[in-house]
Amino acid sequence: MKQITQNFFMMLHFVLFSFSLAICLVFLFSSFLYAFFLKFTQLPQMLGLSEQQILVNFNAMIEYILNPKTSKLSLPDFSFSQDGLQHFIDVKLRVQILFLITMVLLAISIYLCFKIRLRKRKIPGMSLFFKGGYLLPLVVLFIAVFAFEPLFITFHHIFFNNQLWLFDPLTDPVINMLPQSLFLYFLIWIILFYEIIMMFIQFILRKKIK
Repeated sequence: MKQITQNFFMMLHFVLFSFSLAICLVFLFSSFLYAFFLKFTQLPQMLGLSEQQILVNFNAMIEYILNPKTSKLSLPDFSFSQDGLQHFIDVKLRVQILFLITMVLLAISIYLCFKIRLRKRKIPGMSLFFKGGYLLPLVVLFIAVFAFEPLFITFHHIFFNNQLWLFDPLTDPVINMLPQSLFLYFLIWIILFYEIIMMFIQFILRKKIK
């Protein structure tokens, strides 16, 4: 029972680390992912802007969110209400915290991987836990495909203690640049990165788990 409990918490750590790192990777590569997204949408026609103009605005937004030294959000083609600006401040804070947490989880993951690789015996049952780890995000994706809006709303209720994320397109037209389909698209990439990270961890530990 003790070994099963240890295996569970070890796998829980790898799952949390993989998710957090996957989200960070999507933020880091979001400019490229968004440029690809634009190729399959009518956003340029809807916004009356070229793809390049939209990308300039999106990149400025991501720069504000990711760069701790950038204290002011200013987009060339979009204005903000005070509530809209406050929501981006909230997002920036949470993303910065996420990156810090991911760095801590990375250090712990490296330690655990070294510790496991130095074991003389294989860890029984870990392969089953890995299978569960692979399955979990696929369940989330299944739910998202058929009920993304409730999932999207629940996410915001969990991570934000206000309603400022409910943008009014009239006062915060930037929301038109961020359709709900974009967040589903990013979720798919998060899950893809997550699965790759988990496979990499399992590959590193392959000789010590069964």
